[in-house]
Amino acid sequence: MRELPLGDPGTPDLRSPTRFLLWVARVQPGVLAAGLVYGVAWMATLVVVPALVGQAIDLGVADRDTAPGLR
Repeated sequence: MRELPLGDPGTPDLRSPTRFLLWVARVQPGVLAAGLVYGVAWMATLVVVPALVGQAIDLGVADRDTAPGLR
């Protein structure tokens, strides 16, 4: 468990927004890595669920449909 309040991280680089974000990433690499892993896992589940449902429909319904289609 972390001790709060956290120690002084130093003086942030405020010359530009990009430099500030790079400073934050350098000061907190663990938090950034954890957020990256959780974000990728979240987005992967958003992709996998519709793909699995589509595959289940293709295998379960489309392959067993032997009736001629409406034309």
